[in-house]
Amino acid sequence: MIIPRWLRATLLFCGVVAFVGLVTVRAQNANEPVVNMHSTLKFGPLPNLPACMTGASERGNPMTEESVLLLHFSPGCHVPWHWHTAEETLLVVGGTLRAEMKGGAKPMFLHGGDYALMPSHNIHQAMCVGTVPCSLFLHSSAAFDIHYVDSSGKEIPLSEAAKPVGKAKAKTKMKMKM
Repeated sequence: MIIPRWLRATLLFCGVVAFVGLVTVRAQNANEPVVNMHSTLKFGPLPNLPACMTGASERGNPMTEESVLLLHFSPGCHVPWHWHTAEETLLVVGGTLRAEMKGGAKPMFLHGGDYALMPSHNIHQAMCVGTVPCSLFLHSSAAFDIHYVDSSGKEIPLSEAAKPVGKAKAKTKMKMKM
């Protein structure tokens, strides 16, 4: 089914409005201390990210500026290959996060207290492995955007990036046999 461009734009706009409404955005003076109690944070879905992930803003508005988010991944939650315009810094609080960088070494398994930095435009992916949910702080050095890519590095929508790899290969094999 092909979705008209105007409908996609409307859905994206509604998602952004819902995100801003659900995620508590805290404006602070840079010279004042910031203390946020976990019990007061309002977690919600994040635009253009898998539904298995929720987040809350600790500082800043991720749609428009530098921000710090607290993210929760369900076990098995996978964020496919992507990159960000801003530099991204992660600090894992709990669970085991499998992080992989394109062209990098083997995948890394990050646990509570582990830190990772992804420079601007660095292609990477992440997955919460095991049976325990993953929690992490994400600092974005500018507005948070996400650009999913295929194996050739071409930008694709989340709906295509999130398709299981095994099924795509099976379809290709079936086409070749015909």
